[in-house]
Amino acid sequence: MNYVAFIRGINVGGHKKVAMRDLCLLLENHGLEQVKTILQTGNIIFSVEHGVPEALLEEQIASAIYQQLQLVVTVFVRQKEFLEQTMHNNPFSEMAIANPSHLLVMLLAKNPSLSALEDLIKSIQGREQITAGSQCLYLTYPDGIGRSKLTHHLIEKKLGIQGTARNWTTIAKIHASMA
Repeated sequence: MNYVAFIRGINVGGHKKVAMRDLCLLLENHGLEQVKTILQTGNIIFSVEHGVPEALLEEQIASAIYQQLQLVVTVFVRQKEFLEQTMHNNPFSEMAIANPSHLLVMLLAKNPSLSALEDLIKSIQGREQITAGSQCLYLTYPDGIGRSKLTHHLIEKKLGIQGTARNWTTIAKIHASMA
């Protein structure tokens, strides 16, 4: 089965630096097959011979990284079909075409409660928009991400759920690489 792992927080802002080549070798040595990375921000495509639960793969990857690199990371693993569904269900298709770097998909550890999601939406102070998908959020930042008050930290705090985000350009590159 084909999977993609999104590792949170490596090679961002000079923190938790990991060479992608080293990461591929590390994961291959821990039983993953056909491992390749997309960009430098912890996006890993791989396969395993038999269907393995995503939670087990997340734990296996995080543990391997800790054992070899002494880095504590959070990993989100999704099957290829999840990525296809996420691309297909994008409610902001115009933004995906016009300004894909201002459209984020935030993968979540689980689906948020409706009340937490409503609370998050009410806290928006700018022109940003949020729509929930299956274990993800679609977020638009028409005025740019850097100036927005709708931060990763705020989203996690309001939802009480960990997540990791990628812009639409990155999601599209990962999807194309899995085809």
